Amino acid sequence: MQSNQNTIDSQFYVIDDTTWLVLFELFKTGNLEKISITLKEISEKYNIDKKNIIKYFLNSIIRKKDTYVNRDLLNFIENIMHYQECKNSVYINYSISRLIHLLSNEKMNSVSCDFS
Repeated sequence: MQSNQNTIDSQFYVIDDTTWLVLFELFKTGNLEKISITLKEISEKYNIDKKNIIKYFLNSIIRKKDTYVNRDLLNFIENIMHYQECKNSVYINYSISRLIHLLSNEKMNSVSCDFS
């Protein structure tokens, strides 16, 4: 659930699939600077902290980008969702670096999505 309950401003935004697609494409390029800027912009526009944006983004990958879902990604998601005892900045930086590695175009050329 988005944390917009205390927003008094008349501008009220809800994240849609276009936002997730833009973020997904940025992770595929591996451009750390653009990813960080985009996460900050999303956080400000939608009034959601970056940690939750990453969690929602992971959920969207599972639902919409099934060709990218593999054992490595699922292990990462499981660990990141259940590990709560670290600073947000560490959580965010670790998540970004792992997602760049897991979703980059070079990585996907060598990944098999066979779960047998």
